[in-house]
Amino acid sequence: MKTVRKSPSGKLQTVAPPTAILWATDGSGDVATWDEVMDVVRSNDTPITVWLVEAATYVIPVGFHDVKGLVFQAPRTVLIYATVTLNEGTKLHQCGGIEGGVQLIGASTATPCMSFDHSGTAIPHILFRIAEISQLINLGSVPMIQVPSGEGFAMIVERLGVIGSGTAPVVQATSGFAVMIVTSGALTVPNDWAIGDAGSTIGYLHDGSLFFPTTTGFGTLANIPFGQDGGYGPTSFRPIGIFQPPKTGCSYWDTDLGKMIWYNGTVWVDAAGVPV
Repeated sequence: MKTVRKSPSGKLQTVAPPTAILWATDGSGDVATWDEVMDVVRSNDTPITVWLVEAATYVIPVGFHDVKGLVFQAPRTVLIYATVTLNEGTKLHQCGGIEGGVQLIGASTATPCMSFDHSGTAIPHILFRIAEISQLINLGSVPMIQVPSGEGFAMIVERLGVIGSGTAPVVQATSGFAVMIVTSGALTVPNDWAIGDAGSTIGYLHDGSLFFPTTTGFGTLANIPFGQDGGYGPTSFRPIGIFQPPKTGCSYWDTDLGKMIWYNGTVWVDAAGVPV
């Protein structure tokens, strides 16, 4: 849906809806209410950015809200956050991510408060991104995101993004896939940010900057480095590749062996060149 207005010539002129808006509940922005935010979402064919006021608090109303890839963004002011809360009965669908000084908080006690379209594919159509000191925090008693059986969820964490959890993890996978893509500098990823079962897989695609958190219940763990730094962990967590082997020269601290090893293009070897 598009709006129309009179041009200087007096004729009607078609005007595309805004792709970025300021949500200020005191009326000082482009919109003051969540209903007005959703009006802009529905009028656009592409995802919008919703700017938030630093230190302000926002509560998404109860109900199902398909935001079509919407991204929340706020000024990058350390320790001064715009807080968005999802309470019980609220479902935020297809959110594209959070950037800057945004805290997105789940406070559900019975059902997940976020969801994504999958259409039978392993990875959802929209990847959720946490960037630039933003924080995704679960303060509820159930996971914020439930990955459907046989499907997947991918989260991108970069530039000091933070994941936090209280009494429950952020993601639960049941015979599905949970993937974390760390493009640069994830600040905090807690242990058991995701939980799974024996039929589920968790994978870390990373640049070497991630301190790997422990996870519970997953049948398969995959360590997939972008470059030469393969991280550390047990022998079972040695780096693997996607569509190709690890890069030649990729390093890895094998905690079972208690030493550094390298991939020589064919096998893993120690400093003496002995296969291990």
